[in-house]
Amino acid sequence: LVSMGGTGRVKLYTLTKEFFVPGFLERDEGEREPPYVKYPWDGVSGVRPYHAIASQTTVGVY
Repeated sequence: LVSMGGTGRVKLYTLTKEFFVPGFLERDEGEREPPYVKYPWDGVSGVRPYHAIASQTTVGVY
């Protein structure tokens, strides 16, 4: 966990009525952003390939 504004790897938690994925590490990194009034959870900006695997990753539109 990085401080607000810090850079780190994206870790995604998915929780729906049918499904839970606890802490899946994405192939991306970015800067942690504070919650927004309409969406009261932290966000990520400046998303890019994680630096440790960036040279092995094909960047494109998914």
